[in-house]
Amino acid sequence: MNDIEKISNGFDLIAYTLKSEGVEWLACFPNNPLIESCAKFGVRPVVFRQERGGIMAADGYSRLMAEKGKYGVFACQHGPGAENAFGGIAQAWADGVPILFLPEGQSLEKEDIYPNFISTENYKNITKWSASVNSYHRLPSLMRRAFSALKNGRPGPVLLEIPRSLSEIEVKKEKGKILGMENFHSPKAYLAAPAKEDLRIAIKKIINANNPVIWAGQGILYSSATEKLIFPSPCTFKFLFFSIFFNNRSRVLSFLAILFNALESTRIFFPIPPANFFKISLNCFPPPISFI
Repeated sequence: MNDIEKISNGFDLIAYTLKSEGVEWLACFPNNPLIESCAKFGVRPVVFRQERGGIMAADGYSRLMAEKGKYGVFACQHGPGAENAFGGIAQAWADGVPILFLPEGQSLEKEDIYPNFISTENYKNITKWSASVNSYHRLPSLMRRAFSALKNGRPGPVLLEIPRSLSEIEVKKEKGKILGMENFHSPKAYLAAPAKEDLRIAIKKIINANNPVIWAGQGILYSSATEKLIFPSPCTFKFLFFSIFFNNRSRVLSFLAILFNALESTRIFFPIPPANFFKISLNCFPPPISFI
């Protein structure tokens, strides 16, 4: 039996799409119809003892594998499961970690019953994109949009809430094809880069500086640029980048060294990526430091 013949309901269709996108395993806890569907299609479910543990596993996997186009995926039950996952997703949002979060949702006819927990409403401020499958016919396009958000822009968690009623909907097939899946295609990852003129200015400042300092963030990991960061200038690292070790360790500075020692002689400070750098206050750096 091929994979298309195995599809019987909406959750099976989601599992089929995950496999098509190269997802190899699913972090989960404790109950979600998607778990059984993923097992059916060879996407290995790994059940954790609590939601936070599953999210941390998906988080760590994404940090290591996003450079290869692979992302952590986490699924949980509706109500308490989605509520308990909030802290882990909030941390992924703050750290800029791409995770696909697939909580089960209330049945569509119960969404407006107080105090049912609606994930799309409660997670909208700590996810870069969130939506609910409010119609089976929208499922292919919503999965495409979810993966597009996962692959593009600033990294961060993406949420697609799946109502349990989707398990009751029969997937229609004709001549070995899934009706409606013509709306799904694997979205591409588009690279964003600074303007060439801005790059020339930055490179010129670094070359002409007597004692430049590079502050590297996890964007180096996501872009597979670790080896290229081996550079004569001193480097310091955000906590998100501390898992990387260099052969030339004598040039690696601690964060405190940057604040209290290195800045006494440096005049050029180059944060990579700059978006993460500006989470801290610039007031801790005395003038006349030049930021790139």
